[in-house]
Amino acid sequence: MIEQVDFITAARDTAIETGVVVINTFVKPTKTIPPIATKIHGITDQMLVNAPGWKSVGPWLAHATNGKTLVIYNAEYDLRVINQTSHFHGVPNDLAYQAFHCAMQYYAEFCGDWNDYRGGFRWQKLEGGDHSAIGDCRATLDVIRRMAGSKLSSEQGEVLDERR
Repeated sequence: MIEQVDFITAARDTAIETGVVVINTFVKPTKTIPPIATKIHGITDQMLVNAPGWKSVGPWLAHATNGKTLVIYNAEYDLRVINQTSHFHGVPNDLAYQAFHCAMQYYAEFCGDWNDYRGGFRWQKLEGGDHSAIGDCRATLDVIRRMAGSKLSSEQGEVLDERR
């Protein structure tokens, strides 16, 4: 999972394998982080002074996710940002994951809030996410557990609604 703070600026890159963090690093941006972005995620330019650049992190991320099934909250966005960042830095996008699933799409359906205008389920804010990649990964895992717990409990004849 990539937590993108602004288009091709700073990111905190994290990949999770069965709930275990295999990559957790900042990425040094190519430009200054806008103050509004820092206000949202709390990452400052000073925090990134010694961080590696995407030319180092991109291949590391590709290796860590090779052959894995990825579960990403807002997968379309994160995978697009990885591709754009790789292209911007002249790094081949060598992600060779086996498959990916968008937890946000599953959670939207789970919550069941239909959006007539868009003709689909309304996307839900990632509850508990703090805009850091590690925090958002943990929040995504909580969402998955919430959905699984609800399904398991209803299969056992109980009514469990942890969605709200």
